[in-house]
Amino acid sequence: MEIRSASADGGRRFVAGTLGYAIDYPNHWTVDRSSEFVVIFGGEEGSEQYYNTVTIQNIAPDAAADARQAVATVLSDLKSAFSTQAESVQFLDEGQYVYDQGGVRLTGHQFIVTYSRGDHRFKQWTIVMPRTAEPVAHVWSYASPEVQFTAAQRIARLMLDSWVLNVGGERVSQAVLN
Repeated sequence: MEIRSASADGGRRFVAGTLGYAIDYPNHWTVDRSSEFVVIFGGEEGSEQYYNTVTIQNIAPDAAADARQAVATVLSDLKSAFSTQAESVQFLDEGQYVYDQGGVRLTGHQFIVTYSRGDHRFKQWTIVMPRTAEPVAHVWSYASPEVQFTAAQRIARLMLDSWVLNVGGERVSQAVLN
């Protein structure tokens, strides 16, 4: 069951137990469930924030035997997808990401990439985290037109800091790859 309620800072909270996480998002942003395992948060149409999005996906790669393999497979697949589906791809920063909240400490991976689609240049920050009890990766991404990235990154950082992973969440049975 999906629940949306006010969070402490006047925003809203997205909770979906079957997805294994909860996250706060701005009151003036929208939520779109583009598929069973993909949730997109973004500015309302017509607003200055419209092209800024935070997307969270749960991906269960078929070949992964555990969460660590899921993270490695998803990371490789994401980077490959950028190289084949976008132009002028540049990976700017990459490394470990440590999630440490509520007594849960997980190590994942992050990268920042710039790329072009048509006449538009974008920048994206992606974090791939394991779901410890099963071979699933949580993929958190903040994407924006490159010229707006820094200005809207504060909102993305606040959302990331509110992201609560439920390590004992229910099994995700399908892979979702975009």
